[in-house]
Amino acid sequence: MTKQHPQDHEEISNRLKDVDRVNAALKRAARDAVQEHAREGRKIVVWRDGRIVWEDATIEEAPKQ
Repeated sequence: MTKQHPQDHEEISNRLKDVDRVNAALKRAARDAVQEHAREGRKIVVWRDGRIVWEDATIEEAPKQ
């Protein structure tokens, strides 16, 4: 286990304040996970019409920024 320093917590807190960057990182991670499932031919779980359903993953192009 690594030793934690107060400045580590401050750095993390500062990064989490940038909501736009956090949301962009989460969207990239989710897209990458779906693409990996699609390449492997695995299904993904989604919430649709109030229910949990399995569906085929599809590879989507990354949005242009």
